Amino acid sequence: MMTKKIILTIICLTQILLAGCSTIQSINKNVSSIDFSDGISEKEAKIIAQKKMLDLEKKGYLLSLPEAETRKNYWKVVFSSLEMNKDYFIVNVKKDTGEVTYSYEGSINDVFSDKY
Repeated sequence: MMTKKIILTIICLTQILLAGCSTIQSINKNVSSIDFSDGISEKEAKIIAQKKMLDLEKKGYLLSLPEAETRKNYWKVVFSSLEMNKDYFIVNVKKDTGEVTYSYEGSINDVFSDKY
């Protein structure tokens, strides 16, 4: 019974990771296709944040499945750690220009905070 649960868990995690795989080439291609003149959508903010993660050579975070929250003037894009109970990496992207204004490692409290 326990073996079956472990196998199902592995299959589910593999499907999640494969469904959201982002390669360096695809991220660079997606960034180059963004039209910065019309403001930045949530999808575009996630791509810009992924590129920032690559530029910073951040490892240990789930690059392929970022979450984005809207703020007044920026998108707060959050990358989960690959390890349970670890910090998050947060990238703030301005809605009007696509400029990354802040990027940092933070706790779960920082994810829900408007502090940055």
